[in-house]
Amino acid sequence: MPNAPSNGANAASWAIPLRIAEHFIKTGRSDVAIEVLQLLKTGYDLPPPGRIWLEFHHATANWRLKGIESARNEVEKALGLPINPIAKRELRTVLISHLAEVGDKDALVHQLEEHLSNPVDPVKDAEVMQISKKYGLENGHSFHEHASQPEFNLRKKRKISFWHPGKRLSKSVEKTISETKTAPEVNLYVIDDATVVIINSYVIVFDKEMRVVTQCSNPFSRFTWPGVSDRINNPRERFLGNSAFIRDRFLRANYCHWIVDWLPRLCLIEETEQPIDNIIASEFSSSFQRESLAFVGYDPTKVREISNDGAFQFERLLILDNSTHKLAHPMQFADPKLMNWWRSKVLFPRSGNLRRLYIPRKRQRVILNEDKLVPLLLDYGFEVFDPSQHSFRDQVQSFASAEAVVGGHGAGLTNLLFAPDKCRVLELFPPQGGTSAFFVLATAIGQDYDLIVAAGTNSSTGANDLNYLAPLTEVEKWLRTLPAPTRTG
Repeated sequence: MPNAPSNGANAASWAIPLRIAEHFIKTGRSDVAIEVLQLLKTGYDLPPPGRIWLEFHHATANWRLKGIESARNEVEKALGLPINPIAKRELRTVLISHLAEVGDKDALVHQLEEHLSNPVDPVKDAEVMQISKKYGLENGHSFHEHASQPEFNLRKKRKISFWHPGKRLSKSVEKTISETKTAPEVNLYVIDDATVVIINSYVIVFDKEMRVVTQCSNPFSRFTWPGVSDRINNPRERFLGNSAFIRDRFLRANYCHWIVDWLPRLCLIEETEQPIDNIIASEFSSSFQRESLAFVGYDPTKVREISNDGAFQFERLLILDNSTHKLAHPMQFADPKLMNWWRSKVLFPRSGNLRRLYIPRKRQRVILNEDKLVPLLLDYGFEVFDPSQHSFRDQVQSFASAEAVVGGHGAGLTNLLFAPDKCRVLELFPPQGGTSAFFVLATAIGQDYDLIVAAGTNSSTGANDLNYLAPLTEVEKWLRTLPAPTRTG
């Protein structure tokens, strides 16, 4: 098989064979997975992310096929790769159990220390925690858990369907966006003299009796990892008054998550009429954050930025359980009150020239043939509007005057929240798909939403962020359904 180019229109996607190999590993066919990985290794010019994941999957397949003892060296090497700890957890857990069984204390202690410094889903780590305790690596402190009652139940669990039977969308994403969704209930907990410990983005909330409040803590085993007690004994800061905790495990408050995850938590807390003295976030450095916070009526100086590691004390903590459990965009389920909280502040123009906006992407999931797509859109009255080059208020007002929006799947489409209910929307999906967030937003508002899934990819970025080619013929077919550009006034 000839080497595939790493860039260009005919570039092959290395992500697809990797996912096929992963599927065979999970279904007990590691022998087939190894064949797929070998073909991938010899037949593709892999970029660094591809080579890293290939090594990791190869180690996993060999462990399942030959046993951990035979594959130990390969597994140890794979665990040193720079990939996310969720992927490593199972592999490291198996290796730890093997090292404990054969009595290789030095190697075991090393793997335990690595595991405990990067906790992932600790509820499933009881065996590892018992081993670590045996070898003196667990600090011996067992925290009690407390099933506290919420102060306010703000939303009941409910089924929601946004599917319009008349729509014909690609089969590759139809199931994802057409199925009925379940919006979880949302509760607010008010905790006096609270302590919050954060380790590697995991949040553990303690009440004044130092019991873990399970409903607003990330999944937590009763044997905690080393360092929690040290952090509790050395808190970084104490906050007086009422503190609204709006951060979650989407650590970077990028535009999308800030607008539809973090800030709507303030709206939910507002419903309880609890005063807010401090707004607790883990990142507050962008101009759009300050501008949008002021836009919804809050003083940006109330924000208190905390790090993703350490202990913090609060005179009174206001925290929603969707900050740590039930993680989903609160507005992805199109909660009417949250939608109106934003849209009621938008001044929709009653006259003037309505605009047609194309929203480009610059860093990931880039449209490779944009040099051909943009002239096509210009012919139909579109302008290129890059949200990153505009203030938050400019973005709101530009979308408020939009009669049509075209853009690739990504944060820029969050601004559909501010577009008129009659706006036409075309979202371009990368081949590997994406979330239904913008479909749900647009449909709930009443916008006329359509979606086109791209076919071509290139392998210059990670598997979840592949660049792709916009299918120009399909795009032009959609453009022809638009009326003549609106000119009023």
